[in-house]
Amino acid sequence: VAQRSREAMADQRSAVWTARVRDAKQVLNELRAGTSAASPQRTDQERARFFAMQRRKLQRFEDLIDDLEDLTADGDPTTAEREDRDAAVEAMRAEAKRLADGIKAAAAAAAAAAA
Repeated sequence: VAQRSREAMADQRSAVWTARVRDAKQVLNELRAGTSAASPQRTDQERARFFAMQRRKLQRFEDLIDDLEDLTADGDPTTAEREDRDAAVEAMRAEAKRLADGIKAAAAAAAAAAA
């Protein structure tokens, strides 16, 4: 009975990892889709709102990455699964940095074009 209870707890923790990965991928897709939507025809107010939304999504993505980092050992993963999880977190961190740099550059370019 105790063994089944431990297995059930491990399954639940593994499900949390899976749910967070799904959430992170969703936010990442929204960020990627939004980067092409920065139109120069927008008003200053629309551009400001757009970049504020992108920054909020980026913050959410980074928060999910932090959660995932905390969960890498949850669910009693094998050594290979743990390494895969660590690699996934590192890849997401690199993507978050790339997106943050892209958002900053696009915001600066939009501000320069508006000036």
